[in-house]
Amino acid sequence: MLRSLTVESFGGSIRPAGGCVAQLDLLPNLEELHLRRVYLETIREIVGHLGLRFQTLKHVEVSRCSRLKCLLSLGNFICFLPNLQEIHASFCDRLQELFDYSAGEVSASAEPVVPALRVIKLRNLPRLKRLCSQEESWGCLEHVEMIKCNLLKNLPISSNNAHRVKEVRGETHWWNNLTWDDNTTRETLQPRFVPVDRNISTGSLGISC
Repeated sequence: MLRSLTVESFGGSIRPAGGCVAQLDLLPNLEELHLRRVYLETIREIVGHLGLRFQTLKHVEVSRCSRLKCLLSLGNFICFLPNLQEIHASFCDRLQELFDYSAGEVSASAEPVVPALRVIKLRNLPRLKRLCSQEESWGCLEHVEMIKCNLLKNLPISSNNAHRVKEVRGETHWWNNLTWDDNTTRETLQPRFVPVDRNISTGSLGISC
């Protein structure tokens, strides 16, 4: 039973020939997905080919995927990721959002796409503007790290779940430019904010190149 899948340095298309879609999830026990230097606009491009449903997925890492525009387009096959606990993304210059609702197959709502997410670490994503729908609040979130994601202005944290967050790491100017639904959320998180020097080296952040 395959639990971890790594695709690295792949420049071709992963879309199936003829638009065929697998009827069954070929990797029903998949817990970890790692994509590095892969030529994808969204992870959904491999969903149909392998029939993936990501019902057991716990960890996603994407790095240096230069064509990636969104992490996952939501639709009929995948509307949410019930067991996902960690998201790591870095050096994806075109990434604009984590989850895309624009396909029309699923509407943005207050129900979280990632209800079990505890850790999110995003680095060097210059075009990233949003993580999820504005109505969402990720209730299990504990660790947040945003470095060189200057266009991101909102976090899926509200006064209802701010007390669960243990740490928010990022640059001071990014933190100061965030917008909040209420002052209570910001006041709760302020003591848990850890400023990171903008000029800190990628090596000291543990980013693999």
